[in-house]
Amino acid sequence: MDLHSLDNWAQRLSLTGTIGRVDFTYAISYDHNELQSARDVNVLLSDFSTVLRLKKLRLEASLRNIFNHRTYSVTSYSGILSSTDIYQLRPREIVITAQLSL
Repeated sequence: MDLHSLDNWAQRLSLTGTIGRVDFTYAISYDHNELQSARDVNVLLSDFSTVLRLKKLRLEASLRNIFNHRTYSVTSYSGILSSTDIYQLRPREIVITAQLSL
């Protein structure tokens, strides 16, 4: 079997801003992965979160996997070994947390 070098790379960007007591964060990741036995895989993952900071209370709301991707494949290549792993991602979700300081 003829193996060629696989081109795998990622670009990640995270933007954070603060307005008063509220912090906003938007993170995005673009991954390009060449698979040995299939077509190339391009995946765009994105998350958004906001945090409200009060005196003794911290509230956070997060929206994860905004584009709702369900699977992701990664091929690892080293020397004469090539292997592909397939990951099952969580569906789009909203997470709300509260922290209380005593």
